[in-house]
Amino acid sequence: MSIEQELTQAYKQSATRIKRPEELDARIEQLYRKQSFQKQTKLHAVKKSWTLRIIVAGLLLTSMGFSTPYIFHFKDEIIDYMLHNGQLGTYDAMLAQQMRESLKEVKQTLPTEGKAIFYSQKLKSLLPKTSSIPIAIITNPYVWKVEKEWEMQLTEANPDLQMPDSLTETLTFIGGQKDQPFGGSLSAADMESLHELEKRVKKEKPEETWLPLPRPEIESVDHPVYTTTYENESTDIIHITMEVFTDKSNVQLRSNLKAQEQIVIGQQSAIYALAQPFLYSDTDQYQSVFWMDSLEDETILYTIGSSDLDMTKAELTSIAEQFIH
Repeated sequence: MSIEQELTQAYKQSATRIKRPEELDARIEQLYRKQSFQKQTKLHAVKKSWTLRIIVAGLLLTSMGFSTPYIFHFKDEIIDYMLHNGQLGTYDAMLAQQMRESLKEVKQTLPTEGKAIFYSQKLKSLLPKTSSIPIAIITNPYVWKVEKEWEMQLTEANPDLQMPDSLTETLTFIGGQKDQPFGGSLSAADMESLHELEKRVKKEKPEETWLPLPRPEIESVDHPVYTTTYENESTDIIHITMEVFTDKSNVQLRSNLKAQEQIVIGQQSAIYALAQPFLYSDTDQYQSVFWMDSLEDETILYTIGSSDLDMTKAELTSIAEQFIH
């Protein structure tokens, strides 16, 4: 089955589970449509209809088809969010390290704010199973190193993205970027490049290859992402990511989870997850606590995460408590 057919099937399967109720049931971010969807894309852009989020790098990886049952499901008037457990086959730690080196080499060739799509047959055993070609998205975001300058970026972008003053009592600011901590996601404009890469793989059958993605003429602000990185007293790195949703999204995500738990922070429902193994970190793991903050006309998805082995669920939860009033 071609990737266009897989995307069509995934979109249809998602659409059959989504109804448009009076209370505004769910929205989906970053719509993937290929050539057969180009006509629909224009129509959906006007109506702000359903979209399908497909993430191919980071803690949570979307599969095509969502055949596994979800572990957690929570929603508000903007986001309908499902977390699936995507099991791996055999995972080779040495191979994972080799892949990380390959990803770093590609990143070093990218310009600032550049993005590329990377293919390797070896990724099949390192990522949650999907019937599409094994790929990862590599980004080289601009990083703000001065805390005050980054705070100005957040304030100008959205006044709801203020970082608690109490964070600096125990954490040291490292940097801020308008991207996920690991990799990134594809936009609808990237689908032509994805199709080009798929054709190259089928024709040349390379062990691995990559393709730079063109920068859009107009930057999309439909789904902005902001990650602030801190270091604690033990030099553990903590990423605080805030994703802003203003249109309805159905977010279905898959990760290889060793542990997961639904928790309550104050009156806020949240999820703790331990992804292990985890390709994008030298420690082969990533812990996170994440929750949704439902505001009047937007929802902010918060993720507090770290790949350090010494990091504990209690410390991640303690940081999250500073955001939840």
